Amino acid sequence: MQPLGFWNLDDNIVIQKVSCAIVLLMVMAWVGIFLAYGVEADRVPTIGSSFQTMLGVVIFNFAVITSSACIHTHSTRSAA
Repeated sequence: MQPLGFWNLDDNIVIQKVSCAIVLLMVMAWVGIFLAYGVEADRVPTIGSSFQTMLGVVIFNFAVITSSACIHTHSTRSAA
């Protein structure tokens, strides 16, 4: 099965609608749980006290994006 980005938008519209419905259900569940527990700003601080693991996460995100594009380009290029 190919990634949906390779298909025409008309060919995968059903999958897009189902995915959108699932995301909307998840957002509604998240909002419901959020409202059920109440709003308390102390639960999640805006700025944390430790940033020790942030650098690894940021570098990993850039590495994944860069390598996935490189792998796609390399796999579709014909051997000359």
